[in-house]
Formats: sequence, structure tokens, C-alpha cells
Amino acid sequence: MQKENLLKKINQKREMMLKTAKLTGFGSKHTLESSREVDLLIIQYQRLTVSEG
Repeated sequence: MQKENLLKKINQKREMMLKTAKLTGFGSKHTLESSREVDLLIIQYQRLTVSEG
């Protein structure tokens, strides 16, 4: 996956996570699942950046 696409996906997932948190609370199962998804995308981005560096 390209860096630009990953950044877009990270931002989209982060926005969804924040909306979920507002509706269900920051400690809810759905918010935590969204947070994990964002974390995994960030890790992918970091790995891609390091491998290019």
C-alpha cells in the first residue's frame, strides 16, 4: 500500500474512531476496536517509511 493511501486511511479511521467515541464512550468495545485498527495502520505506515529510509 502506498504511503499516501495509508495516510488517508489512517485519517479516515481516526475520524470514525472519534465519532464512535462520542457516541459510545472512549472505553467502549467499538471505540477500542477502532483504536486498534488505527494503531495497525500506523504501524504499517511506520514500517513502510523505515524500509524506504
